[in-house]
Amino acid sequence: MNRIMKQKWLSISLIVLLLFPSMMNPAPILVHAEEDSLILHYNMSSFVEEDGDIKVIDVSGSEQQYDGLFKNPENGQFLHNEEGGFVSFNGGGANSNSGYIEIPKSPEGEDLLEGVEDVTVSALVNWENDGQNRWIFGLGKVSDDIENGNAYFFATPRHGIENSNVAATGISEAGWRNETLIRGNEGLRSNSWEVITVVFSGSEDTLSLFVNGEEVVSGSAQGKQLANIIDDNASFSGFIGKSIFGNDPYFKGVIGDFRVYDEALSNAQIEEMYTNTLTQVTAINELVLQDAYESLDLIPYLSEQDEDVDHVTRHLSLPTLGKHGVKIEWESSHPDVLSHSGVVTRPSVEDGDTMIDLLATLHYEGLTVTKTFTVIVLQEWSDAYKVESDANAISIYNHEQVKGNIHLPTEGEHGSKITWESSHPSIIRGTEEAEGQLHQLGWVTRQSEDVAVTLTATVTLDDVFEQREFEVNVLKDPGEVDYDAYFFSYFTGEYEGGEEISFATAEDPLMWRALNNGQSVIQSTMGEEGLRDPFIIRSPEGDKFYMLATDLKMGESTNFDQAQITGSHYLMIWESDDLVNWSEQRMVKVAPENGGNTWLQKLFMIRIQVIMLYFGLRL
Repeated sequence: MNRIMKQKWLSISLIVLLLFPSMMNPAPILVHAEEDSLILHYNMSSFVEEDGDIKVIDVSGSEQQYDGLFKNPENGQFLHNEEGGFVSFNGGGANSNSGYIEIPKSPEGEDLLEGVEDVTVSALVNWENDGQNRWIFGLGKVSDDIENGNAYFFATPRHGIENSNVAATGISEAGWRNETLIRGNEGLRSNSWEVITVVFSGSEDTLSLFVNGEEVVSGSAQGKQLANIIDDNASFSGFIGKSIFGNDPYFKGVIGDFRVYDEALSNAQIEEMYTNTLTQVTAINELVLQDAYESLDLIPYLSEQDEDVDHVTRHLSLPTLGKHGVKIEWESSHPDVLSHSGVVTRPSVEDGDTMIDLLATLHYEGLTVTKTFTVIVLQEWSDAYKVESDANAISIYNHEQVKGNIHLPTEGEHGSKITWESSHPSIIRGTEEAEGQLHQLGWVTRQSEDVAVTLTATVTLDDVFEQREFEVNVLKDPGEVDYDAYFFSYFTGEYEGGEEISFATAEDPLMWRALNNGQSVIQSTMGEEGLRDPFIIRSPEGDKFYMLATDLKMGESTNFDQAQITGSHYLMIWESDDLVNWSEQRMVKVAPENGGNTWLQKLFMIRIQVIMLYFGLRL
């Protein structure tokens, strides 16, 4: 209700009471949240697409309309039907461009909190516990001075201060250092529908946090006022699924209802509102399950070597969790060929290809649905095909400019044995020369002149074999290297353009000179498109250089929590002969699937011809 209109109703009520004293007699007390005080309500089932934008309709019925804007919808989702709806946000670090909802000013330019002294904000939330400081909502002002300029009112399911990891709400008129914060006893439960409600009362100077209709904690607002967090120059009032702080991570999860009242609801009203909000959950759960059902496909879980479900030759990585955390169980009609967990045992040539029905049963909040996929597992290949395939897969990297040892495979993917013969065994060692010391296979001894060497690979499986010849050029020994300077690779910081590789040189290791006028030389076009912690090592031969870098882009964020959990499993690698001209970027996976990140890589020459890679990761 309009703030002025509410005052008029109050006056009329007082007049009625004076004229009719009998109305003072005791009567049943209504505790429901006053609809007149509901100034914003997104039921997440009402939206329109207009001029390429997705508008979230405010169904509060208040005189001011605050239709939200679904930002970055490609990194989120809006699903609804006549009975309910939800919006999901992909979440991620500050640079992830996750989806979120922008709460605008009214068409007349009025902020949502304009003229509001007391406020109640409530949300139906199902979040994924992917880290700290993910804001469910944030109302207020965004400033370039994030330490002292941001002004805001917010709630988070897991606050990071002092690593407390508890649900919290707070308000500040001047940055995080001046924040009034109240904290619960535990974090908001994840993967479960929870109603979180926060009440700020400027008139009573209180701030309270409720979870599922029950008060968790209450404290002083320390004199803060909502009027002091409004930005008159901004086009928005706040956000859902996004922090006021640009370097905070985004919220990851689902929101099924969001409402704002311009009064401090009582405990009884909040309990009733919680009960009312829960009536939407069943309809939302049905939507969640249906969306997971429609999204489930086998293609992403096939081996990289298999293109479709009609030509399966390798194990499937069948998921146990689908979209929105929906649980999945699998059942195969032929577990001897395709097990319930996705293990493939190909039928023999005599048995031929096998058609299989793979049944997926999806479970979510007591609801169940099934989906059947038809899979064809191909018969085992003949020995001739295996040998040919393994032979065709052999390649020798950089064969025209060999400076160091060559990797020569000894076994093919399909079980073939591979042996090697060198036309110059004193220059490149073959299988016979490396007998008893297999690690010396492919070792190179450079000569005073360039030498062409023919390597012959014999690929054998039982009685079938094939041969392949590879011409390689071993460059001459560079001799003694004359060092005249130090060379340094580095990145400059967490900001746009800072996570790129720059170079510097020095004759005195305490006095460095930046190259390329201090501008970066190498930028990443792969992975997270950020490069950190570059490390360069000279090859044992002396005229080859290798550079590694961490695949990580933090941007302006300083919150490394999310990056450690879901960080890249890859390292970026370059090669150079002269530290000026660098090879194309290569992205190489080195960390296991249960490793959260691959950072701080180093190379060490532990003995001649042997280099050890060292890196850190979170398991």
